[in-house]
Formats: sequence, C-alpha cells, structure tokens
Amino acid sequence: MSSDTFFEQHDLVCFLDGMHRSEYLFRDFMNTERLCHRRSIIFMHDCLLVNARMALRTHELGQASEGHRQHAWTGDVWKIVPLLRKHRPDLKMFALDRAPAGLVAIANLDPTCTALADGYSRLMDELRELDLETYSIRRLWNNLPVISSRSLVAHPKNLILFLNIQ
Repeated sequence: MSSDTFFEQHDLVCFLDGMHRSEYLFRDFMNTERLCHRRSIIFMHDCLLVNARMALRTHELGQASEGHRQHAWTGDVWKIVPLLRKHRPDLKMFALDRAPAGLVAIANLDPTCTALADGYSRLMDELRELDLETYSIRRLWNNLPVISSRSLVAHPKNLILFLNIQ
C-alpha cells in the first residue's frame, strides 16, 4: 500500500534506533508509547543479533569471516524483547529478518499503561541481570515470530494482517 494509504489507516509509526544500550531503548519505548494509540506501531532496530560480539556495550569490529555483519553492532538492546514479552504480554510483537540485526515491530500499544514506569527500578535491575550467555541467541530468536521481510515486500498487507490492527 502507498504511504498515504497507510497513514490514513494508522496515525503513528515510530522507529527507535539510538544509543545501542538497553536502558536508553527501554526509556525511548516507554516515552514513545505514551504518545501512541492502539493502531500505532513502534519499530525497534537492532534487537536480533546473530553473535555475541554484536551485543557488546561498546562497538568492536568483527572478523572478516562475519561478512556484511563485520561492522554491525547492536549493543544490548536485545534485552528489551524478553523484558517486554514478560511484563507486557498484551503487546503484539514480531521481528523482521532484516540484516544485519533485525527489526522488531510492536503494536497494540496502550498509552495509559503504567506497568513499565511503575516498575522502572525493578525492571532496570532485570535488564542489567539479563546476559546473553545465559539467555542465548537461539532463545531470543525463538521468543517471537520472525517474518521474512521479503514476504512483506511482495505482500505488504501481511504486516497489518499479522498485527491484526483495526
């Protein structure tokens, strides 16, 4: 569908991509959701890493064997996915398999929900305690549906159907 048609049906689409640190993305998500409504969509960049080097809190160049992902860096923003799945099961989430580190789409937003803000200190502790070695990359990828971005290019209405946004 054209962007004009999309925005006639959906008032707000947000793209969060920033400091590559989980605490920043967590606050960005909370602050953005307050400005949204049920039909809004938030996209979060770099949440589906493919190796542990990408998840370091400082950028380090990868090995040449990583190919196009050699320069990719996600930081620890991957932690937002399990945190939101656990504490906001009402959210509809899926990931697009875009290189180098995915794109997570979130819908069914609720600007009146205060669960994350109310538990902010405790949730920040949870973020700090999450570690990739224990959680695992495989578990991260299995934690939410991953959709082929190529399938959305061929059939863009599938995004709306998948999220069941009305």
